[in-house]
Formats: sequence, structure tokens, C-alpha cells
Amino acid sequence: TPDGYEPFQFKDIFVYAEEPAPTAIEPDKTRLAAAGAGETLTVNLAKVIPGLQVSAPAWAPVVVNEKVLTVTVAANDDAKNARLGVIVLKASGLPDVKIDIAQGAAGCKVAFDTFGGSALDAAWVGNIAGSKAQLVDGALVLQGDGGEYLNPLFYTGVKIRRQAGENNYNTFIVTVDIKADGGEGGLQLFNTHGYADNAYNFDMPNYRYFTSAGAGATGGGFYGFNKGGLAAADGWNCLSGSGAVTEWIRLEISNIDRGLTAHTLNPDWGGAYIWSLEADQNGVLQPKNILWAKELWWWNDGDNQPRTDYGYVGVWGRSANFVSLKNFMVSYTDK
Repeated sequence: TPDGYEPFQFKDIFVYAEEPAPTAIEPDKTRLAAAGAGETLTVNLAKVIPGLQVSAPAWAPVVVNEKVLTVTVAANDDAKNARLGVIVLKASGLPDVKIDIAQGAAGCKVAFDTFGGSALDAAWVGNIAGSKAQLVDGALVLQGDGGEYLNPLFYTGVKIRRQAGENNYNTFIVTVDIKADGGEGGLQLFNTHGYADNAYNFDMPNYRYFTSAGAGATGGGFYGFNKGGLAAADGWNCLSGSGAVTEWIRLEISNIDRGLTAHTLNPDWGGAYIWSLEADQNGVLQPKNILWAKELWWWNDGDNQPRTDYGYVGVWGRSANFVSLKNFMVSYTDK
């Protein structure tokens, strides 16, 4: 240049832009299921969350590495009980996130739905419109049609069968939590006849159960249907020392012998149990006491019962009332 200065040149200049702070904790899963034998599961986050804090059940500890949460589920040594918990993710300035986690009983697989999402899982099929199915405050609310067939919803994410062959029986524990406000609802098992056009054949072997009670009461009602007809109807009183009906109760249909029926339950028989429930420190409903127990004496009656055929399980609402349901779970073996 005329003044003798060298021209100034820009060279190797880098601009660093700070990544925007996360506005939410975004896991790719909010529901986890682990086999009873134990399992390692992962959850991926959309971004690294500075200062992320995690609480989890003792049986499912979590390790965080950048955007990956590794959940190491210990083996469940309890052959009679599945378990349900919640992993809670917290970070300053962000809404908490809960990830529901379930594990099957010892030796079992598990499928479940807490009904805590914003939309009904695609695995549910049935007369969804007719049952007025909706998710409200972390529960599935159904209305029965008041007629004979009562609008069941089947969970097609899993099928179970009673036995794999002669004297070779599977274990199954099917449960759902029912709000004790007088609503009538419950479980349906072993729909082996498919589902099409919002209907299935109620005159073929299927088991339908419902219970109804009011919080604070000392009993309620239980009904069981086999095929198209009533097979069992009982008013029930709480077992001595079990306490009163809680706000939510759990209906269990299983082939687990819990020692509270008149006879020993062999694997080819079924039992019905109603549990009182109590929320843990994270608000998860956990079993407290068995309020009532009954052996299903007609379960293995005759050759028309489902045996080695696979069938769906599901939930339903009876009559024209509304019933609220939570925490549908199937713990099962498939030999």
C-alpha cells in the first residue's frame, strides 16, 4: 500500500454458537417393560440435559451417559407378583417427566399400560367409539352399552394361552385397577375368536369379570361370565383384618394360589382376587391387602374351555355407567 502496510487478511476464524438450553426433557419412551428374569433397557433423550436428576425403583437403577439412560432391571425372584414403578427425571427449570416401568413375576414376560398418556395405545382394539373410551386424569374411562355385549377393548400387543400341552400349564396374572366409585368394570380373558367390524363372538368361550365397590365400604360385588352366560355372581365382604375398600382397587384373575380360597389352586384352575391399593412416594398404586378371594370352580369345566389356543386379554365396562381403569398388566409365561 502507499503507506507500506501489508493488507490485513482474515484467516482461520471460527464462530462458536452456544446450543440453546433444552426447554423440555424429551425421552423416546415413557413406558418400559422387563422380563422377570431381568433385563437391560435404554431410553434416549433428545438432548443432553444439564443437571439431570433421576430417581428410580431399587430394582431398576438408572445410569445416565450423555443422552442415554441405561436401566438395569434386576431379576424378580417373586414367582407370584409382577411389579410396577416409575422413573422420574428432573432438571432445574424443566417439567418433570415420568417413565412407567413394569416387570413380570419370576420366569414371566410382561405387557402393561398405565393409561397415563395423552392418546390410547394403538394396540387397543374394540368398540372404542361405542364404549366412549377416553383418557382422563391418568385413567381410561369406559362406558358399557347397557346391553348384553358390553363393549370390551382387547390389548392386541400380547396373546396368552392356558396351557402348552397335556399337563403343561402356563402361569398368568392379569390385573387392572378400578376406581371404587360404584363404576362396574373389569377384565376379559382368552378371546380366541378374533375381532372384526367392532364385534366378536360372545357365544364362544371367553371369560368376563367385573367388580364394583365404593371407597370406605367393607365389600362389593363380583360377577363372572363364561361364553354368553353368567357363571358366578357374588356379593363379597372384606376378609378379616384386610381393612376397607380403598379409592382404587385391583382386580386380579390368575392361576396363582395365594392361600386364601377354600381349596388349593392347581395351575389348571383360576382364582379371582381383589386388592386394596396404596400410593407409594411417587404416586404409583401398589398392592396393600387382599380384600377378597375366590376360586373359579367352573374354570376347567367341560371341553369347550380355551386350552392350548392363544387368546387376547382386555378390559371392559359393564352396564351404562362409566368406569375408570388404571394399570392394566399381564404377567405370563409362554411355554
